Amino acid sequence: MLSDDLLKAYREAAPYISHLNKIREILLSLKGRSKDEVMEVLREYGKEADPTLRTDIKILLRYMEKE
Repeated sequence: MLSDDLLKAYREAAPYISHLNKIREILLSLKGRSKDEVMEVLREYGKEADPTLRTDIKILLRYMEKE
């Protein structure tokens, strides 16, 4: 299960994310990890992602940093 903070950030960022299913798959693959670990993995994943997905990851990271 994803933490409440991650779920809240995901819900807030969802309207601005183009690759919603891909982001959801990434987050579900990281369930059980701490928020800091998830953010680090997302940053690393964003380095190799296509430009649109990279932007989506950055949007989600901004919302996660607010929490």
